[in-house]
Amino acid sequence: MSGDGNHSTLAEAGYEELRMIGRGNYGSAHLVRRTSDKRHFVAKKVALACLSEKERVGAYQEVELLEKLQHPFIVEYQQTFMLRGDILVIIMQYCEGGDMASYIKQTAKDGRFFGEGTIMSWFVQ
Repeated sequence: MSGDGNHSTLAEAGYEELRMIGRGNYGSAHLVRRTSDKRHFVAKKVALACLSEKERVGAYQEVELLEKLQHPFIVEYQQTFMLRGDILVIIMQYCEGGDMASYIKQTAKDGRFFGEGTIMSWFVQ
């Protein structure tokens, strides 16, 4: 994993934290703004101290995979760094329309359906 160092705060790393947008078993996701160009990103924070050794290895493997993936339908990886030595921060592209799971849930909630062509197109990708 190629990281961009260790920082005390997101601000020190060049980001302004705007709000939390999600929480999971291993960490949280925050909407951030890069101070240099005002672009929005998602900062996924993973508290490594709370993870088992196997889970820590998995977190680093996720970063390595994200660094290698480049596809128009996969959220773009930006950078990785550590906060205070024990919080892994993964900076990712921010998708203003939300993720695919949210889109599918909202479509179902609205009582709409996806056409077979749309589903097959997603499946092939």
